[in-house]
Amino acid sequence: MKRTITACLFFVAALISQGAVAASGDEWSEPIRGLRARLTFGEGKIVAGVRLPEVYLELQNISDVGTPMEFDFDEEKSLRFELRAADGKPAQKPGAMVVDGFVFGPFRLTLPMGSTLRFPVTWHGYGIRSGLGAALCLHSAFWEISSTDRNDYFLSATLNIPQTPREENKTWAWYGTIKIPAAKAPTKK
Repeated sequence: MKRTITACLFFVAALISQGAVAASGDEWSEPIRGLRARLTFGEGKIVAGVRLPEVYLELQNISDVGTPMEFDFDEEKSLRFELRAADGKPAQKPGAMVVDGFVFGPFRLTLPMGSTLRFPVTWHGYGIRSGLGAALCLHSAFWEISSTDRNDYFLSATLNIPQTPREENKTWAWYGTIKIPAAKAPTKK
């Protein structure tokens, strides 16, 4: 019995390391220098019959330093997304697409000790083709999910903020790389 349980735990650990078992979506990343992150989803919009879930980035200052955390967030450079099916295979990105939108930023983000900041990272500028089930529209990535696709998909991201020189009389600037755990994307109608 003990050998069977050990073998099962080893198998599950192997699946998780290969990306075949995805996270539930309410899991925070490992904290890096007092900051942790996660992705969450909102209802979003329906355009031309296609579901466009809203994607949010949540950041939480769990440090024990009283000085607020600050850094420049550039949506184009700071976040990289990955979408995988439940079996661990990467979702295919479409070829050519119509894009028309504005890019704002970078922004200075400030998180006081013990605070959580949640903001949308969905980018509304892609041409949406009718007949799809859903589309994930992010500044640095775009995926179309067919209405006949029955796979579950999981979105993960990497937040990368480079170290910058500290300016005199300025708040401590956070820097680092955070691997944000996969969250189940609401891609089915």
